[in-house]
Amino acid sequence: MPVLLELIHRIHPATPNRFADFVTRYGECAMPAMERCGWDVLGAWKWSTRELFTNLVLVRFDSMADYETAAARFEAERAKGTLAPLAEFSVREQVRLARTLPYATDERLETALASSSDKPRQFIYARLKTHANHLPAVAAEMENMVGLARSTSQLATAYTFLTDEPGELVNFWASEAGPMDMPWKEAAPRYPAAYEEFYEVIEYETVDYVNPLPYSRLR
Repeated sequence: MPVLLELIHRIHPATPNRFADFVTRYGECAMPAMERCGWDVLGAWKWSTRELFTNLVLVRFDSMADYETAAARFEAERAKGTLAPLAEFSVREQVRLARTLPYATDERLETALASSSDKPRQFIYARLKTHANHLPAVAAEMENMVGLARSTSQLATAYTFLTDEPGELVNFWASEAGPMDMPWKEAAPRYPAAYEEFYEVIEYETVDYVNPLPYSRLR
């Protein structure tokens, strides 16, 4: 089963100019090293909500064994000093390993990649929390929920973390229509009953927006 690596980098001190320099430097040294080591980098984004001057990188591996091999190669690159040009930015890195969920099919990912163009889309990082016992049922029902999404939104991938709080999942969407509507607005259309029933087992959902960096494949 495919696994994903989610990388979040924060620089310190964080300023607009330093982040711009970090983005350029990361594209020059880290991205080529990942590709040499067999990392299938789906994309890189800047957070437009949440903590600013922070990036998000998603990497796909065909299996855990492939991840372990590629990770060892990358550590060898790091030991050689390949990432030394990033040292001046005092990077804090958060690394989380995840498994893709059944409704995050290869076909959906390939469609999202093929839809990438010179006019970047905005991406939606939707994080849902349910009880760990409900996660299999929630993941199964998400196939129906994807069908209720607005026509301008496209599911790129979805995953649940292997090393963090159980019952958490992320849906990663490409959007061509800007920010989503707020959960409530006057005279808003009613959602189908299936949508209401689905959210009865969701403890909470958070929505953040990320925008592609110049070297992102998903854009």
